[in-house]
Amino acid sequence: MSSISPQAPPLPIDLDERPKVSDIQWDLLVGVVPLLALLPLLLEVWSHLTTSQLYQYAPLIWIIALAMGGWQAWKSTGTRDPIRRRTAVGIFAVATFAYAASAFLGSWWLGLVTFILVYTAWSIGRLGDVHWANASAGSLLLLSTLPLPFGWDQFLHSTVADWATWSSVSALDAVSIPNLRNGSRVSIPSASVTSSEICGGIDNLFAFAAVTLVLAVFRSASCFVGFTTLALVPLWVVVGYAARLLGYLWVRANVGGSDALDWNLSLVHLGTAILIAALIFVTFSLFRSLFEPIRGIDVELDPVVSSLNRAVCWPQPDPNEDLVPSDPDELSSYLRVKAEYDEKLAQYLTHSWTRDVA
Repeated sequence: MSSISPQAPPLPIDLDERPKVSDIQWDLLVGVVPLLALLPLLLEVWSHLTTSQLYQYAPLIWIIALAMGGWQAWKSTGTRDPIRRRTAVGIFAVATFAYAASAFLGSWWLGLVTFILVYTAWSIGRLGDVHWANASAGSLLLLSTLPLPFGWDQFLHSTVADWATWSSVSALDAVSIPNLRNGSRVSIPSASVTSSEICGGIDNLFAFAAVTLVLAVFRSASCFVGFTTLALVPLWVVVGYAARLLGYLWVRANVGGSDALDWNLSLVHLGTAILIAALIFVTFSLFRSLFEPIRGIDVELDPVVSSLNRAVCWPQPDPNEDLVPSDPDELSSYLRVKAEYDEKLAQYLTHSWTRDVA
């Protein structure tokens, strides 16, 4: 009687090694290769932004976003969530169509949109250890360098300049200093300043908006705090520009000599830029302290507090969600739900963009 030896069991799959190969493939296919294809358009985008009056800060934001993505990727593995996988692939497909449209139309603006979409697809699929909103933070920074269409950016810039000019004229009237406003020019008996002198350059409205987003991202602020601070940026820019205009008038009326004049004007310019940045930082810190989540409340006992915490914390987690209920019945329910969630999470295969295992 012949005996049949049992088949040897398959070797276990090293799940710790598979993501490394897969992540490298994702980095190449969705990161490196698209960037090389976009390089000619990106060079044109770089030229347009660096010579623009409003977007000279863009290269610095690009460097920050790419460095942040690289640092997060170094510490992270690909996502295990199938929904995020499909979302990343879908965004990359949209980026492919945007790239084709930008090449066909010769549009550097669409080229920048393609670059942002590619970065978003890469980060959502690659940074699997963080919330998808945190993974998209770099895309938000890149979005702050995208010029608004239809000349809306120039409209906002000129509106802020008009408000600053009106505010400075009102301040001069309040202290009974004779002045004349002629369009964008404000004059006093011994000096005059145009709004283009105080509102141009790298420290404009959009640059300070980008600084606010960088602050919110690196301080891990909630969307509520970040966008509330962002909404007040135009107000602080108007305050700073009005102070700069008044400072320019005072310097030109009281300082003689071209070298001393230029030096003092530069000090006024730098001082008002620091003032705007300080106002943004103080506002951010105030909102962050005012809208701290309410801690130590059992989520099951106070759903209103839980809802408020989720609203002001998102995408950061509600700190009360990790509290273990003290009631025995609620504790058993909590442990059952947590076990079901952990079991469902464990069913996801470790992230792999290729299906090379039989």
